[in-house]
Parts: sequence; C-alpha cells; structure tokens
Amino acid sequence: GNDTRPFHRIENARDIDAAGYLDGIRHADAFRAPGGVHAFVAKCDPMKYRMLGRTGLEISEIGFGCGTSAGLMVSGPPETRREAIGRALERGITLFDTAPVYGDTLSETHLGQALRELGAKPVIATKVALETPDYDDLAGGVVRSIEGSLERLGVDVLPIVHMHNRVGLERMGKSPYGSGALLTLDDVLGKNGVVEGFERAQKRGLVRFIGCTASGGD
Repeated sequence: GNDTRPFHRIENARDIDAAGYLDGIRHADAFRAPGGVHAFVAKCDPMKYRMLGRTGLEISEIGFGCGTSAGLMVSGPPETRREAIGRALERGITLFDTAPVYGDTLSETHLGQALRELGAKPVIATKVALETPDYDDLAGGVVRSIEGSLERLGVDVLPIVHMHNRVGLERMGKSPYGSGALLTLDDVLGKNGVVEGFERAQKRGLVRFIGCTASGGD
C-alpha cells in the first residue's frame, strides 16, 4: 500500500523485551505482517492521552493490564516485572489496572513493589469483589477491601476503584461469570450497600473516583 515505514527483522524472539517491544515496536504487529515475527513493518507512534470522563484525570489511551492471563504480574520473576513496567512507563503508559482477585492479591503486591523500586507514581485502578461473607456488611466489605489494596500497593490514596461484582435479580454465592458473589441492585444502591461503602472510603480520603467494571448477571 502507501505505508512507507521501515522494516525491521527479529533474529530471535528473545530479542523482544519483557513489555513486548523491540526497539519500541509492538511485537503483536509481527503476527499480522508478512513474514510473521521475523519481518514486519515497525514504527511506534507517540502515546495519546485523553481525559477520563469528568474526573479530571488524564490517562494514556493504552493501559497496562495486571491480570493473570500472561502470568507476569502474578508469577513472573521480579526483575522481569520491573523491566516490563519500566518499559511501559518509558513508552508513555500512565494507567495500570489491577485487582485483589488477580492472583489472590499477588498482582497488587507485585505492582506496588515494582512501582516503588522504579520510583513511579502512575494512575492505578483497582477493584472490589465482594464475597458471600460480605453480605451482612457490604459497605464495610468495600472499605476493608480498599484498605487492603492500599496496603498492598503501598499508596495512601487510590485514584480509581471499580466494583468488580456482577449484578443480577437475586443473590448468588458465586457469579457464573466474573468475580465475587452475584449482587442485587439493592446490594449496590441500598442502605449499607456498595455505593455507601465507596462514599465512606471517599470521605476518608482513601479513594478519589469510583466506577463499575462488570456486566450484569441477568
């Protein structure tokens, strides 16, 4: 076509660094280009940023996911995690997404450790996934979850916290999809519910902005 960007050749897949880049090139592009990983069109465009809704937070359009899919943030070597996060920061990524359920809190712990070693303070988004024992005190469960995340991440305030539970017509000890127990709308909006817990945390200065990152159960 009209694309005149230069070709780069990868002699060995190990030449790709921990963050998935070779000299700033996304290695995922290699699998969509003729020649696969050994030859592909490469140019790393500058990172773009946008405002997150009405929060006033400016974040990178590409975030760093700290889930369990690739295993890096849960079971990867500390030096590899640090290298990957460092490269992401160098490339302009400012949003890091984690959750207590990722690796049974290991994702948060490892992210906090790496960021402290790098001396970096990006925008961190984490989550709250309430379980069956929290039914009797949903608001308290939200606050306790946030307090735990703060400790593991080693920060004083969380920029963004999402509700991770799905919402359905009836409670269910374990949602068939997603994280945590299935909650009802009243569990979220009612007295001593999820929103009230978030509001308590905000009043204490533990979290700035709240949201939801789960689809409905019904």
